[in-house]
Amino acid sequence: MESSDVEHQRDRAEKAADAIRKLVTALSTGGLAAAYTVRKESIEGWWAFACIAFTVALGMILRSWFLVKDRALARAEDTPESRARVPDDGDDIRSSWWWDKRAAYAVMVGAVLLGVALL
Repeated sequence: MESSDVEHQRDRAEKAADAIRKLVTALSTGGLAAAYTVRKESIEGWWAFACIAFTVALGMILRSWFLVKDRALARAEDTPESRARVPDDGDDIRSSWWWDKRAAYAVMVGAVLLGVALL
């Protein structure tokens, strides 16, 4: 395959992955709303398990987007100077990855606590 063909296929794959992430995000958000709506008609607490599952799905999507961001940064800045400027491992407080991960975890914990509070 030529270089342009590889780039074209990579672009198509990234667009498809973005569409899938958007769809799963919409389905998970709709699932949370539906589970909350039917909570009074559902069998003892089962709607809460659904809320937990949808929340976990949203958390996985957040993690996926952060991994995409990490790969894009690595491809865009593949020089020794850029590697020294941007921490690779995300364990440095100066890294945006460090903050992104903690924000994602906070959103997940908040969503789970909200689900528990609605029991």
